[in-house]
Amino acid sequence: MNNARDIALKLNKAIKESDIYQEYLAYEQKIHEDEALKKEEEALKLMQQDIVNATYHEDEHLEKLKAEYQKRMEAYELHPLVVNYLAAKDSLNEYLQYINQYINGGIK
Repeated sequence: MNNARDIALKLNKAIKESDIYQEYLAYEQKIHEDEALKKEEEALKLMQQDIVNATYHEDEHLEKLKAEYQKRMEAYELHPLVVNYLAAKDSLNEYLQYINQYINGGIK
């Protein structure tokens, strides 16, 4: 069992050292360092909570809240750092799925 653990640790290290993972981390850090983006992200989370509460209480302003949320989310997702972060995240997910498929395919 130690052999499998050692291999898993080596794979984990290789993933974390990969350019794809490093690019993802760099964009994630830049987003967390951008005060305006952090503030907008927090506002969007609060709006999500408002939407959930409005849905639960059958609030008449629900559709207005959803429209405002959608508008702000679209603006947020068009910010260059967020665009690059999401692209890096997608690339990382594809990379991890490839590894997973390769491992699972090799076991059959």
